[in-house]
Amino acid sequence: MSGRNSCEIAVQLNESLVYTVLNLVHLITCVLSVVLAFRLQNAWHSRVYFHANVKMLLTTMLCLAVVHAITMSSFLFLNLFSWLFADSNCDSLMFNGTMCLFLRHPTNVCIAGLVLCQLSIAVERVVATWIGPEYNTYSNKIGRILSVSTVVCAVVLLGPLLASETTFEKQINCGFPSYTAQTHNWMLMLELLGLDVLSVVVFLGVYGVSKYMKEGAMFQLERRYQINETLYVTKLLLPVTFVHFLLFAILCSAIVLIEMFFQDPFTIIYYEVIFYTAPFYTVLFPLIILHVITNLDRDRKSKITVLVSENVTGQPGTRAHFESLDRMWGCSTPVKGGSPRPTPV
Repeated sequence: MSGRNSCEIAVQLNESLVYTVLNLVHLITCVLSVVLAFRLQNAWHSRVYFHANVKMLLTTMLCLAVVHAITMSSFLFLNLFSWLFADSNCDSLMFNGTMCLFLRHPTNVCIAGLVLCQLSIAVERVVATWIGPEYNTYSNKIGRILSVSTVVCAVVLLGPLLASETTFEKQINCGFPSYTAQTHNWMLMLELLGLDVLSVVVFLGVYGVSKYMKEGAMFQLERRYQINETLYVTKLLLPVTFVHFLLFAILCSAIVLIEMFFQDPFTIIYYEVIFYTAPFYTVLFPLIILHVITNLDRDRKSKITVLVSENVTGQPGTRAHFESLDRMWGCSTPVKGGSPRPTPV
């Protein structure tokens, strides 16, 4: 792309109200992501009881979402600032390549880290299921190892993309990779899409195995508790992983179609910004988990209500519960309002 064409595209984008509104919408979603991340952090510390390893990995996900929102907000703010205050010339409408790289690379690392964190939680649940009840005695060492490994793997995964970037050319939008890095950017997106598919498959496998094991652990309290924890984590993370896969699939499909049917660089950038879905994931991720937590809390409270207050086959719930235990174990402990059952000789 020649310098003259880049200038023309920058001017066109600067004059486009829709393009500016899209940047503003993305900026708002980034701010909401930070607010919701802190809201979710407070929610699961007070309402959710997980193994320390799961909490550490979920906290890592939230930190990555917050850093992603902050770094992305920086170059979105630059776009809006240039629209409001810049003159219609190349120097004021285009951004320094080095500055763009410093803003864009941490954003990409966070996107990759979020995907890898989802997979790490799935792997952690596989390890917990394999080890069994003894896993509850483990410290958060596995969580620390997986959290650090997630960030390191994200940096390594972006190594080829970073190596192919150029910084000597000014850029129209800091959110887009430089022209020389487009191929590696495509490879990264496909790799993340593949990791999403792998995460969904692992979560579904863990969920199926846990449901099967739960049937055989009726009277193994510690084992049953761990299985329920795995089912709970899966119910939280499976929708999040699926939504990430869906948004990334939409983005990849849209880019393929846009670059197949359009030749004009302005049109390509314009439509790719429309279909850029990463900020919406960082908003939906905490929203989905908060929604699932609320629903699971509601189900738990309704079960407690049935147990202690509602009638079950004409009897109070507590009476029906303890009489069923009495029949199962042959217990002679009297239930309030009833007569003790004689102990068999």
